[in-house]
Amino acid sequence: MKRFVLGIVVICWITIVFAAGNGSKVTGILSGKTNKAPVEFATIALYEATTKKLVTGAMTDSTGCFHLEDVPTGRYYLVGSYVGYGETQSEMFIVGNGN
Repeated sequence: MKRFVLGIVVICWITIVFAAGNGSKVTGILSGKTNKAPVEFATIALYEATTKKLVTGAMTDSTGCFHLEDVPTGRYYLVGSYVGYGETQSEMFIVGNGN
């Protein structure tokens, strides 16, 4: 059971949406690895890929969705976590410059 629980938190999909203004918007859904159910009220942290510094963070809503506003151009990765379940990390992605 514990092995199942540790594997449940996975970033299923990340969508990067660009917004007019100072930065871009990063949105996505955190869902379970096995059952693909949305993970409610989990923590999402955005890290700069080169320096590994925390940039910003958010919490998922009741549908597993998260939104990060005004993200500057750069290379990033996300870390999703939920109390008692461990962490999972996304692949590196680029924000800005038409990507």
